[in-house]
Amino acid sequence: MIIFGISYQLIGFCLSRFTFIRSVWGKHNISKVDQHILNCSVMFNNANSLPFIFVLALVNTGEVFDEMNENPEELAIAYVSVFLLPTRFLFWSYSLYVFKYRKDDEEEEPVQKEPVKKEMETRELLDETSLDELDRDEEPVRLVLKKKNEKPKEPFPLKGLLQSIFSPPIIGMLVGLMIGLITPIKQFLIVDPPVIISIFSRVLETFGGAMFPVSMMILGGNLYNTLQQSILQQKQSDKTQQGTYAQAMYWIRANLIKFNHPFAVLMSCFLKLVMMPMIAVTLVLLAIKVKLIGHTDPILLIVLMIEGATPCPMNLAIAANLANKPKLINTVCEIMLFQYILSPITMSICATGFLSLACRITGNCNLDNIL
Repeated sequence: MIIFGISYQLIGFCLSRFTFIRSVWGKHNISKVDQHILNCSVMFNNANSLPFIFVLALVNTGEVFDEMNENPEELAIAYVSVFLLPTRFLFWSYSLYVFKYRKDDEEEEPVQKEPVKKEMETRELLDETSLDELDRDEEPVRLVLKKKNEKPKEPFPLKGLLQSIFSPPIIGMLVGLMIGLITPIKQFLIVDPPVIISIFSRVLETFGGAMFPVSMMILGGNLYNTLQQSILQQKQSDKTQQGTYAQAMYWIRANLIKFNHPFAVLMSCFLKLVMMPMIAVTLVLLAIKVKLIGHTDPILLIVLMIEGATPCPMNLAIAANLANKPKLINTVCEIMLFQYILSPITMSICATGFLSLACRITGNCNLDNIL
């Protein structure tokens, strides 16, 4: 499970890096931050809420898994939980780092070219002046121009990287992992807690159950702010576009996609919701071929394939909020909006195919009860 989680993210990163090349798309169409956002939208996936919903729906399909001795629901939850470990660590460390500590094009100071023009005019007007005196007089100007034209080398933000790696979500995940691995602590806090600890455990369990609704509320609030910003942009936009292509692009920008390049959003949805499920199936079949995983557990195969078919994580909006950049939040939420609109269709089609494929590979479930 851990190998598959890391593999999905590495493949998604490579796909996005080779697809969203700024020199190909144009630096005026995709900024550095836009490139980081598109990378995160393809690289990471919703590894907890949506897989739980679809996997539990699949394992409860009629009497498909009645021949299995294990409880399929508990087994599916265990597989999804193990898959979460590497993916959440990489998500929070990478996303917080690129969102908070990587500069955009707009944050870089533009090179001033006016002093160079004034220097050339000075040379034309002062023909009678000695070149040596002119060079001596212009030496301070040249030094200033050289300093302005040279881009300062940014030091590697080691402090920011460490803060991203040891962020509160990752610390909480590591603490929970240690509690689960150490048997006495697990027995004292989870399995057989005293009365006082039991009260806190139930409170934490209640808050844990609210994770998915709260995430949806945060996502909805961010999408609402994005739509409000897009309405303001539409009122202030210029409607003097000419040409069929320009008019079509303007209509898309004015009514549908306002904070990203339209083709970049469509390509992000295609890579995440079409290409990644196909890659997930290929990796699972390849792993069975080389005997990396067994071919007798359909629940395991379904979880691995479903994890590769999910859209970008809802926590991407939370990571954008933590960066405290309004433009970043609008850009992230717009990409999430289109991925989550299309994901119920693509995931439903993929889930049906995954269930049939897993049962045919393992032969450990009743194919007659799928339909």
